[in-house]
Amino acid sequence: MTKLALSILKILSGFGFLQKKLVKQPLDLLSRMGLKLPRISVVVVNYNYGHYLMERLESVIAQTIGIYEIILVDDASDYDSIMILNDWMARHHIIITILRNKQNSGSVFGQWKKGISAASGDFVWIAEADDLSDPDFL
Repeated sequence: MTKLALSILKILSGFGFLQKKLVKQPLDLLSRMGLKLPRISVVVVNYNYGHYLMERLESVIAQTIGIYEIILVDDASDYDSIMILNDWMARHHIIITILRNKQNSGSVFGQWKKGISAASGDFVWIAEADDLSDPDFL
C-alpha cells in the first residue's frame, strides 16, 4: 500500500467514513481512481450461534477500518440463526452474503475454505460467530 493510500485510509477512518458500514462502493471507486486501499472480507462461520450472532456482527462493523464485505457461512443451523441475521441486516441496512449448507458438514475447516473461496477482498478475516473483537483489532 502506498503512503498516499495509507494516509487517505487514516483520514477517512478518522472522520468515521469507514466505520459502522460496509465500504465496498467507496473502496472500489478509490481503486478506480488509482488509490489502492485494503479491502477486508470478513467470513463469519456459524453453527447454532444465533444467540451470539448480533454481538459478533456489531463487533465486526465497529472496526476502526471499514469492512469491504461480510460473508456468513452457516453450517445448517436451526432457523433462529438465519432469522436473527435477517433482522440484524434489516436494522443496519447491511447486506451480508449468506452461504448456507442444507446439511451440517461437521468440519469448521471446510466452512473456512468455503468462505475464503467466496471472498473478493484483498485480506480475509475469519471471525467465528461465538467470539468478539476490539474495535482496533484490524
